[in-house]
Amino acid sequence: MSIDSTVEQESHTKGHAARISTPTGADSASSTTGLISSLATDIGELMRSELQLARAEISESIDSAKAGLISMCMGAAVLLAG
Repeated sequence: MSIDSTVEQESHTKGHAARISTPTGADSASSTTGLISSLATDIGELMRSELQLARAEISESIDSAKAGLISMCMGAAVLLAG
C-alpha cells in the first residue's frame, strides 16, 4: 500500500502501537460507489421479497374467503331445505 492511497495513523495503547488504515481519494470513491451499488441491489431484493410475501398473504386471504363463502352457501342450503 502506498501513502498516496491510505492515511496511516498510529496510536499507542498500553505500550503497543496499533496501525489504522483509512481509504482516501479514489479508494474512498470506489468504496462509496460499491456501497451504493450494494444498497440498490439489496433494496431491489427486499422489494421483490416483500411483493412475493404480499402475494402469498393475499392468496391465503382469498382461500380463506372462499372457504367462508362455501360454508355460508351450505348453511343457506340447509336452512332452505329444512
